[in-house]
Amino acid sequence: MKPTRTGWIVLIAAVTLLVPGIVADYPELVALGLSATALVAFAWARVLTRPRIRAQRSITPSRVPEGEPITCELEVWNESGRTSPEFELTELVADRPQRFHLGRLVAHGYLRYEYEIATQSRGVYVLPPPSIDRLDPARLVRRVQHIGPAERYFVHPRHQGLALFGAGGLRDIDGEATSAQRDGVAFYSLREYVPGDDRRLIHWPSTARMGQLMVRHNTMPDESGYLVVLDTLAGRYMEVSFEEAVRVAASFCVAAVRSGASLWLTTTDGQIPPDSHGTLGATEMDALDFLAGVGRGRHDVSWKQALAREDPVAGVVVVTGRLDADELAALTGTAVETRTTAVIQLHDDHAASISAPSANVISFVAPSSAEFVEQWNGRPQ
Repeated sequence: MKPTRTGWIVLIAAVTLLVPGIVADYPELVALGLSATALVAFAWARVLTRPRIRAQRSITPSRVPEGEPITCELEVWNESGRTSPEFELTELVADRPQRFHLGRLVAHGYLRYEYEIATQSRGVYVLPPPSIDRLDPARLVRRVQHIGPAERYFVHPRHQGLALFGAGGLRDIDGEATSAQRDGVAFYSLREYVPGDDRRLIHWPSTARMGQLMVRHNTMPDESGYLVVLDTLAGRYMEVSFEEAVRVAASFCVAAVRSGASLWLTTTDGQIPPDSHGTLGATEMDALDFLAGVGRGRHDVSWKQALAREDPVAGVVVVTGRLDADELAALTGTAVETRTTAVIQLHDDHAASISAPSANVISFVAPSSAEFVEQWNGRPQ
C-alpha cells in the first residue's frame, strides 16, 4: 500500500499544520493537522483488506506494425460475496504508468475490459504484469495487486509492396517474370540475331521461315529462393537511415514469401532468424519478428561470407547505408554471375551515388524506404 499523489499532498499539509501549531501553541492548526492525519489513516484502514478477485490479461494481437496500438483484454472475477470497492488498472509502459478506471464489481461478478496501448518505434517489448489497484473513497491510498505474467509483443517494421527479380529476369509485384536474363541453359524464346551472339544458337528452321537470322534466347531457370542481407554496421548509418533500411529489408522479405519463394535472411554480423535454419528458409513472421529486434553494431563486414549461400537463389538483396567506391567495389566483386544482386543504399547524399560496375548488379540510392519503393516499382521492366 502507498499514498496516492493526493494522499501525499494531504500528509504534507498535515505536517505543515502540526509542526507550527505545536511550536506556536496554536490549537486550531494542530486540530487541522490531526484531522488530515486521521483522514489518511482512515483511508489506509479502508484498503487494508486484500480484495478477493481473480484476473488475467491477454494481448491480441501480439504483433503489430509500427504506429499501431496493441489491444489488451482484461478479465476480472469478483470471488467475494459483496460488491467490491472501486478498482483501477495500471499498466507500466516504458516505465510510465498508464491507468484505466474499472469501477466497482458486483458480488461474484465478471468484468471484461478492452483497452489499447500505443506503440512507437519497432522493437521487441516486454509488458510487465499489470496491477489492479484498490482505492479508498477519497483516493488517498492505493493498494497494489499484481496479476498474471509479463507478456512479450513485437512491433514490426513497416513494409510496402515490391516487385521481385531473379535469375529468370525481373518480376512484377505478383511474382511473374517480366523479362528474361540471357546466357542461361533453359530455352525462353526466339529473337533476332545481334552481332556478338553465339552462332551455335542460330535456329535455322526459323531463320529460313522468317527470312532473317533467328537465335534461341536461353535464360537461367527460375530458382525458388531469395537471400536478403541487411548491413548492420553502425558507421554506415544515421539513426533514421537504419530504420529506413530495416523497412526496405522487411518489404523484400514479405514480397518474397508472398510470391511463394523461399526466403533466407541474414545480417552482415551473421545473425539469422532463429527458426530459419532449414532448407525452407524463413516464414514472413520469422523475418518480421527478427527485423523487429535487429540493431546496429560494430563489426568487420565480409561480403563474401555474408552473400554465401549453398541453396540456389533467384536473387540477392543487399540493404546497406552509405558505401564509398572501394566498399561498393568489394561488394559487387563478390556477386555471383548467374544471379542478379540488388544493392540498395539508404542515405540522402545523392552526390555520393555510385553506379555498380557489374552487369548482374542493380544499384539504388534513396533517402527513405518510401522513395526507394517508388524508384524500384517504377523502374523499366
